[in-house]
Amino acid sequence: MSDQTPNDQTPNDRTPVDQVTIDQEQRDLVREQHTTSIFVEAGAGTGKTSAIVDRVVAMVAAGWLELRELAAITFTEAAAAELRDRIRGALDDAGHGRNMRVTSAEAMQRCAAALHEIDEAALTTLHGFAQRILAEHPLEAGLPPGFEVMDPIRARVEFEQRWSAFIDNVFADATIETALVRGLALGLSPERLHPIAVALHENHDRLPDPPPARPLPELSAAPVLTALDALLAHRRDDCRNDNDKLALRIDGIAWFRDLLAVATDELDLLEVLAGAPTAKAGNVGKGECWDVPVKTVQAAAVAVDDAVSAVGSAQRLAVFETLIGRLITFVREAAADRRAAGALEFHDLLVFARDLLRDDAAVRAALAARFKCIMLDEFQDTDPLQIELAVLLATDDPDAGAKSWTDVEIRPGKLVVVGDPKQSIYRFR
Repeated sequence: MSDQTPNDQTPNDRTPVDQVTIDQEQRDLVREQHTTSIFVEAGAGTGKTSAIVDRVVAMVAAGWLELRELAAITFTEAAAAELRDRIRGALDDAGHGRNMRVTSAEAMQRCAAALHEIDEAALTTLHGFAQRILAEHPLEAGLPPGFEVMDPIRARVEFEQRWSAFIDNVFADATIETALVRGLALGLSPERLHPIAVALHENHDRLPDPPPARPLPELSAAPVLTALDALLAHRRDDCRNDNDKLALRIDGIAWFRDLLAVATDELDLLEVLAGAPTAKAGNVGKGECWDVPVKTVQAAAVAVDDAVSAVGSAQRLAVFETLIGRLITFVREAAADRRAAGALEFHDLLVFARDLLRDDAAVRAALAARFKCIMLDEFQDTDPLQIELAVLLATDDPDAGAKSWTDVEIRPGKLVVVGDPKQSIYRFR
């Protein structure tokens, strides 16, 4: 649709049919091609809502759709309320002869009758639609009848309480004591793990299985000592000028080698490594001050930093792999407990509705038969759950639940998707 047509001035049910826009052909297709699934790409102010309202009225007038068979899904509650009002007004106009495209008595009668069905239509947000599906099939979804959706404050409080209990259990687990000691010494504190837990919690439906436990690697300062000895040897044997900036830089970290050599206790060694100075010298140093190319000495300094980083990174990764499995289990168990208790978070609505449609072929078939047309207004690609839900409802494929949504064939005319590539909040592609 063209950006040259101002909003609320696009052809709608009250517009004479001879008033056209430069994209009239595309608008006519959206309105009239009821047996074709359509993707509408349009910018703000081009009349996207008017176009889908026109399509709904045309489908009702043609007898192709009863309003109770429509699921029109929007991004916000305000948009859903506006869409409902505009469909109601357009049907009222068509039912009382004020739409020049709806002319037969039979078509007007269908539109007038549809006004009584508007409360049966699913004109709602994506989360509202998911909640509606779950409310109709709670037992199949593993939910108690009468489940509730927690407000964000309560959800956050419950997460924090559960997190505190999780941390207490982790620190009481003797089987990972060594990993915890090493992690704390290297800076992996509960405070730094908390935002990771939050991110996993907010995406619990996308988590892989916990990785298998692996033994921690041997903790040894030998690679760092070897690199330090090579650097200090250049300083001792190859430097011609003690005042060279590179020489002074090396002198400034000599203490690190002495401290590392006497750190025999594992915890002491980790603390020394965590406080390691930076040896990297960049372009510091003059060639005439060294018997070897100055870049050779600079590379030796870089090798020290690399050795410190390698030892620390290997330990951090091993500790994190130990803890990430417990974090994944913590998040998954929390989601399972919310499902069993019937106290859901906002995101759970989409996840559990998707799971229901994916895993229960009978429910999927019943809902697919019930909704003849699925409309996604203000489509966004930030969350694949939106398109997964729509595709699962728009297909007749009995094996759809076992496939990726990209491999599922949808029924012609069943799906209408509207999106705006210029609104960055949708990250639309």
